[in-house]
Amino acid sequence: MFVRGRDVRLGAPGTVYAGGVIRMKRQEFVGRISALTKQRSSVVQRVLREFVKLLAESLRAGDKVSVSGLGLFVAKDTKPKKGRNPKTGEIVPIPARRKVSFRPTDGLRRYING
Repeated sequence: MFVRGRDVRLGAPGTVYAGGVIRMKRQEFVGRISALTKQRSSVVQRVLREFVKLLAESLRAGDKVSVSGLGLFVAKDTKPKKGRNPKTGEIVPIPARRKVSFRPTDGLRRYING
């Protein structure tokens, strides 16, 4: 974990899936932040819940959300397109929708790339 320019290791990571994907349950994530900050888990849980809520509301309103040291979250509109049902081969319409895009900061990108 990257915290203010230093590497922090907190025991074994979450469950590792195929392709090296690590999936961590919310409670495990909260526990790790709680241990790092020496705050009660209930406080960290509330902060995380409010962060996600604020992020979702801001993106839904069309705002860009920049978190210093983490990155930029943006909601982008996709155009409607045609897809194919792989089982039947039938062409099916895929409606327009909004997706969330994330662009990490340079510091986070450098840390990830070693």
